[in-house]
Amino acid sequence: MKSSKEDLKKRGYIDNADITNDYKLLTIDELCVLLKSKKALERTIAVRLLENCNNISQLDLGIILLETLVKEKSLYTKIEICSSLEKGDSEIAKQMLSYVGKIGKNQHIKLPNKVSEKISYPLPRDIIARVMGKMNKSVLPILVESLNDYDVFVIREVIDGIGFLCFYNDIPNECFVVKKLIKCYEKYKYDYILRWKITMAFSAFNIEFATSELKKIIRNDNEDLIIKEAYRALNLIEKRCK
Repeated sequence: MKSSKEDLKKRGYIDNADITNDYKLLTIDELCVLLKSKKALERTIAVRLLENCNNISQLDLGIILLETLVKEKSLYTKIEICSSLEKGDSEIAKQMLSYVGKIGKNQHIKLPNKVSEKISYPLPRDIIARVMGKMNKSVLPILVESLNDYDVFVIREVIDGIGFLCFYNDIPNECFVVKKLIKCYEKYKYDYILRWKITMAFSAFNIEFATSELKKIIRNDNEDLIIKEAYRALNLIEKRCK
């Protein structure tokens, strides 16, 4: 059943008419207080107006929004926060790494039952990895270097962000990224979820390093789904090259 406009507002949905002059005249401190309003609609308004403030740095805003996202329950307010974070720079990306895998419980804890039939790259399930995947490609070096610095549970989700970002952007340093993914694959070969995610990430690259690694996975891996994912990745690469 279709939600009424009032129901949507209760979940944080806003349109331009909801942002009245009373809200527009609020100071940054007052907007930060509004972020804690009991009304989801007002929290969304606060996010929208803070993003458009000239007197708050992007880094400070990012930190505020990340702390808010941890506690936020309403769908449209979360969407507004994520939309703002997606516009962040490398400094925001560094801050975001501390939140990877810690918001929500939708992360993969086991392999799916079957390989996706979609011809697109799957949207990351971790909310922070999803945001990272939609950021400007200038954050990619931060994400790649984080593969050396975090535990396997964080790395699993970061790989989703890397794969998504690379799949939908032209990446000038593909070779560097793929080599880092191969190194990560070798280091955490015992973790079948990570092997599966890296196999999927290889589908984002059109270079020999990636295709040869996928063929090696087909020959050597002992997980049927990972082998099937490698075939799918090769097919995606072939389709994009045509």
